[in-house]
Amino acid sequence: MTEPATIVAGGYATAKGLGAGAAFLAAMLIAITRPPKNRAELFTRAFVAIASSLLFGGFFVTVLDYYIPFVNVSGVVFGEFHAAVHGLVGATAWGVVGGVGALMDFLKNKPVDFLIKLKSIFFLK
Repeated sequence: MTEPATIVAGGYATAKGLGAGAAFLAAMLIAITRPPKNRAELFTRAFVAIASSLLFGGFFVTVLDYYIPFVNVSGVVFGEFHAAVHGLVGATAWGVVGGVGALMDFLKNKPVDFLIKLKSIFFLK
């Protein structure tokens, strides 16, 4: 017997809402440890965290479900697993955006120092 479309759509919307909420929560926990400089940077990072969670979270849930044999995503465990993966994706995106922003600030202020550090990282003489 097939399920009505409203139940399927409701489950999909719940999973996406749970994922977005987890990504936002993870991003805010990271913001406590290293807060953004201004409100615009806060909203940019939060937007990127939620958007990347919604775009890539489902993909990573599917990949982890397929490749990790002890993960059984059914019922309530599915929601917890979904939220954890989406939160991790959102937190990673928050960190990447913060790192890119710090790198851009460093390049804008001290481009020569950046080249010296880059040269020392790759052991070039």
